[in-house]
Amino acid sequence: MTDTAQNISHDQTIWRCAVPTPLRRLFDYLPPEGWSGNIEPGSRVRVPFGHRILVAIVVSQARTSDLPSARLRHCAAVLDTKPLYSTSLNQLVQWAAEYYQHPVGEVWPLALSPGERRGHPERPLGSPGIKLTLRGGGLAPNTPHGAPKQASLIDLLRTDPLKLDKARALGFQRSVINALIEKNLVETCEIVRPEPWQTKTAPLPANPEQQSAIDSVRSSLHHFQVHLLYGITGSGKTEVYLQTIATCLNQGRQALVLLPEIALTPQTLARFEARFEAPVVALHSGIGDAARDRAWAAARHGHAAIILGTRSTVFVPMNRLGLIVVDEEHDAAFIQQDGLRYSG
Repeated sequence: MTDTAQNISHDQTIWRCAVPTPLRRLFDYLPPEGWSGNIEPGSRVRVPFGHRILVAIVVSQARTSDLPSARLRHCAAVLDTKPLYSTSLNQLVQWAAEYYQHPVGEVWPLALSPGERRGHPERPLGSPGIKLTLRGGGLAPNTPHGAPKQASLIDLLRTDPLKLDKARALGFQRSVINALIEKNLVETCEIVRPEPWQTKTAPLPANPEQQSAIDSVRSSLHHFQVHLLYGITGSGKTEVYLQTIATCLNQGRQALVLLPEIALTPQTLARFEARFEAPVVALHSGIGDAARDRAWAAARHGHAAIILGTRSTVFVPMNRLGLIVVDEEHDAAFIQQDGLRYSG
């Protein structure tokens, strides 16, 4: 880096970018050659860094740089028309980098999904599904003949597109779906069906201590407040979570539930799905990148009502966050031991 005495004014705006390197600083770039649009902080760009092209985040803009103009390089491409970071998430990332004394360029990607870190576009908001093509919609009932499973699926799709997981639950194997796709009778699609969030099953009767805790949390949902819920295993803490989350969902706001271990996620997910008629997503290192990308987009746009996850889920963007539950908050698993050594 050159001496600050060489600070030079440029006619063009300079983009200060967080580049994923272990260096503890931002890097100055010029917009892509021929660029005439605007860009907002929190947008991703591709930048040349040494002999590599990396995905970086525009953190701020400036009119001057400590580098002489001849050494400033142009961004290779702009990846986002709208920033992927909200103002609050932007503040969280910058605070974490400063508080935990970690290179800022390695902290910003933590608030992106795996695909977004590699420069992929944000995943479509919805679930993978199938629908009839124009050709498939024009078939007579009970065709194709000689393939009853295929004919049954086509008849089912005449009403509405169908989510892939729902199709599998109804007994339609992937081979049946693929056969119809090859015949150009069915095609893949994204299904987004926003539905009111509501409780599916009635809550359990609360004892006086549980009710006191529920009332206390409910009364503070409109302003920031911290509650410590103490109780031995089996004392009914989860029912307190469930009933306070129900109130949060009734207000149209999301709930984040942090768990200490991946092993706890399946049983917790099953319990939440049994209680609520609302989209519940799980995020942890045990699921694939594509599923994580979808869950990330659903959380960011407010489609996911409840997000369950381990410590890294604290960086997931949520535009309607109303409640955070940290289950077993004393557990050492909430402390990251390598990379950014943070406490969830």
